[in-house]
Amino acid sequence: DSTAPTVATIIPTNNAVGVPVDTNITVQFNEEVKAGTLWIELLNPAWTPIPINITGSYDTLNITLNNVTLDFGTKYTLAIHTGSVTDMAGNPIKGIVYYFTTDSTAPTVATIDPTNNAVNVPVNKTITLTFNEEVKAGSMWIELLTPTGTIIPTTVDGSFDTLTIDPNSA
Repeated sequence: DSTAPTVATIIPTNNAVGVPVDTNITVQFNEEVKAGTLWIELLNPAWTPIPINITGSYDTLNITLNNVTLDFGTKYTLAIHTGSVTDMAGNPIKGIVYYFTTDSTAPTVATIDPTNNAVNVPVNKTITLTFNEEVKAGSMWIELLTPTGTIIPTTVDGSFDTLTIDPNSA
């Protein structure tokens, strides 16, 4: 075998737009590969590397973000450098560059129950927020305050596009 491996598919695809800011990247090759230099970079527009983890087996590499989230509406570059992987015969991959742009809009609250300025709300009411798209935990800095600014302890939970806030006391 004297032929270098090539990329068969990559997710997200080259020049994809609207990519989630917490995306994982999958690179599938046309044949089984093994680690070469593993010099693979995810770069922001200032060419600063984003921390990533690289795992894989057989003909697939999985690239995951290492405790970071990408910025909204930003074009990123994935650079798979020459020799970063080789085929099983030792033939190095040739350098490849892919681009993708993240989703340009942050999620927004679509509905809140109870509604803003609602009256006669039960003192133990679970507050439910529904977003316009699926969300995941961020800092989770969510506070329920009395009119004087005292924090009411709560339990916050959520999944998909919904967040619930339960007061721990009335």
